[in-house]
Amino acid sequence: MATLSEVQMDNKMEKKRNAEKRLMEARAKHWVSVLALPSICLMVASLIYSAQTLGESQLAVISGLVSSVTVGLITVLQGITGAQKEDPVLSIARELVSQVRDNGSKEIIMDDKSIRIQGKDTKMVQGKNLIYGNDK
Repeated sequence: MATLSEVQMDNKMEKKRNAEKRLMEARAKHWVSVLALPSICLMVASLIYSAQTLGESQLAVISGLVSSVTVGLITVLQGITGAQKEDPVLSIARELVSQVRDNGSKEIIMDDKSIRIQGKDTKMVQGKNLIYGNDK
């Protein structure tokens, strides 16, 4: 009967731990996604009820709590679904800042089809939906 060496046993245990970790993460994501929408609906309903029955000072506390928890749940749901995409305007702004910082002053020309950064050398960023992205 063949015995496993220490390294093989460590690798086997590490693979088992990683599989259990992935399963635990998948279960957590499942339950968060199942319970998030009803939680958001309940919080919005409680906010509407509070707006009808409470005064201004109490309503401010309830609305602050509901809005922060709702935004947090929506952010978590976006992270679970993989919907985090970089904003095209943000990537263009990063490129502009790095160009100006690295090479001094520049002339920046923007139109609906391209963005040209002119200085010692000219760099052009083009795209069909450069600023507003593609809605496909």
